[in-house]
Amino acid sequence: MAFYLGFNSTLGHIPLLLIAAVGVAVNEEILFRGILLRAILPFGKAVAIIVPSLLFGTAHLGNIFVGGDVTYALFQFGWTSFAGMALTAMVLANKSLLPAILFHFVLDAVEYGTTGAYGVHSTEYSLKWLSIFLLLNLAFLLYSLIILKKSKNQQINHTVTPL
Repeated sequence: MAFYLGFNSTLGHIPLLLIAAVGVAVNEEILFRGILLRAILPFGKAVAIIVPSLLFGTAHLGNIFVGGDVTYALFQFGWTSFAGMALTAMVLANKSLLPAILFHFVLDAVEYGTTGAYGVHSTEYSLKWLSIFLLLNLAFLLYSLIILKKSKNQQINHTVTPL
């Protein structure tokens, strides 16, 4: 349909990729960091950070079964799991899905912009760039865990009453 409407130039697909990034970010955050997080949170924060994030990563492995490049899908499992943990920590620290939706959009926009596509990636990509994206998501996770710890410390400091 996009090509029918004239989005067939070299850069014409960019608005469509951005629209896809918004839609994916909103829907996945509501499901994984909204519904699943609330369901699993009674089991503890660590479980609530890890379980939905691994399910999030596993959901992306399905791309292998519909023609996706296996190496890309395995790396995508890794970075979506790390990103899922980071986004979950962000939701817990901020008590809001909005920052997670924004960061998810940025992550997807970068992925879609660098690959030129969204969804199933059937083309092989450089291991160097796949590794860089994996490491960037790991750094994002570490940063988010630091923010979560700081927010927890701030909550404790605000609830302590002086003697």
